Amino acid sequence: VILVLISLYEINNIVLLMIASNVAGMALSFVMCHAILQLNRRTNLFFPPPPQLTYNDKVEWSGRVVSSLNAVVMVSGALLVYLGEAQDYSPQQCLFGYSTLPAVFASLFLGYVLYDTTFCLVYFHLFKDYASLVHHAIFSAISWYALQHSLLKFPFCWLMLTEFSTPFINFRWHLAVLKRKDEKIYMWNAVACFTMFLIFRVLGVGLGLWHLFGMWSLWLAPDAPQFLPVIVGLISLSYVLNLYWFNLLAQGLLRVLYKPKEA
Repeated sequence: VILVLISLYEINNIVLLMIASNVAGMALSFVMCHAILQLNRRTNLFFPPPPQLTYNDKVEWSGRVVSSLNAVVMVSGALLVYLGEAQDYSPQQCLFGYSTLPAVFASLFLGYVLYDTTFCLVYFHLFKDYASLVHHAIFSAISWYALQHSLLKFPFCWLMLTEFSTPFINFRWHLAVLKRKDEKIYMWNAVACFTMFLIFRVLGVGLGLWHLFGMWSLWLAPDAPQFLPVIVGLISLSYVLNLYWFNLLAQGLLRVLYKPKEA
């Protein structure tokens, strides 16, 4: 895709190069995620599902393996951006201007979101995962708009750090389908899952939104990109979704901690 586009335009067309690299990153991420999913389903290469699982659970098992691997990549990207450059951002630089690392990882993230949206739709008859589809619709819009307008470099950091909790959430599901809810590892993972979700998705995003709304004069300025306030609203909406999921996690943790002991 990059070679074809560049052959049609001059090599110094920065906008073209940005679009081409974003599309390439999305395509690479989508293909890699699908390849890992199919490889795991056919060869059991990554964290293979046990043979006694139902067809539905085997499909979801491999899907969650891909989700956990993506989480590792996104957290790594967020840390690289923050430790490498974000600490030196001025308020203006937090929101506006192209930077390579955020663009690369945002395009990879968008590729994963598009892959997982496809996964949810293909297997909708099995899982009916409405919440994930809403989540993916929100972040597809945020990511694509941010990439096209070179926006939200610093919010990328705290939004992607939320993926810290994803492997723990997935591992909890893995233990549950293996019928290991009565083991201590399930209890400790539930505590870790709750803690990571609280730190990164509730407190972290909450502080990030507080910082973002503190810069309201920048993203509401007359010369700001037209739909940037809408994107800020979508980020806020995703926080409401996180609070909904946090409530479910809290209820689940209470059931684990206060489960009646067998006589």
